Amino acid sequence: MVTATAGQDCNNTIGAGKNSTCGTVTIDGMETGFITENPYTILTKEIAGYGTGSGGWQLIASPVYDTLALPTISNMIADSATHYDLYRFDPSNEGNEWKNYKNESFNLVNGQGYLYANVDTVILVFRGMPYIGDSCEVVLSYDADDEHKCWNLVGNPFNGEAMLDRQYYIMKADGKGIKPVAIPSSTPIPPCTAVFVKAVSVGDRAVFTRVTQ
Repeated sequence: MVTATAGQDCNNTIGAGKNSTCGTVTIDGMETGFITENPYTILTKEIAGYGTGSGGWQLIASPVYDTLALPTISNMIADSATHYDLYRFDPSNEGNEWKNYKNESFNLVNGQGYLYANVDTVILVFRGMPYIGDSCEVVLSYDADDEHKCWNLVGNPFNGEAMLDRQYYIMKADGKGIKPVAIPSSTPIPPCTAVFVKAVSVGDRAVFTRVTQ
């Protein structure tokens, strides 16, 4: 469940009457950034391909408020099914937490995180209505009798950087596992990025706050 408080993005005029929410945009080079052509957002995220090696996993999130089906995200699904993988995380199913999209399809939900890798370097392109609130709460899974089931993979819901109300864990740079040391809550989370957090009580919620540009 996701709830939001009212808010409004800041805007910069670019080109002939088009607006962009605050952020770095490179059109030709496809640098990660975002453009808003009211009322929709186009946000890109580069995924480094793992080629013939291993690793290359990234934790990703959708910046679009509406639920997104994978075919609507450009370059997400590779031409060959063996060239990409996408997983959602289900902490309630210990030992079988990772659910592969190719085995049981699912949509990307704002505020949730996913695990993704591709053989080739690709630019994922998200299109849709951006999350416009200044804060977002994501309900976390919690089990007092099983610490493993208290871990949650949550995603930055905004089309810009976000702060989180607690420390969190990120993927290693080589994409071969999660860093064992927590990142402090004072470190902003980039758009289209997911992180692991731990619930501490029943009804606990991770609170994302938009970074004001």
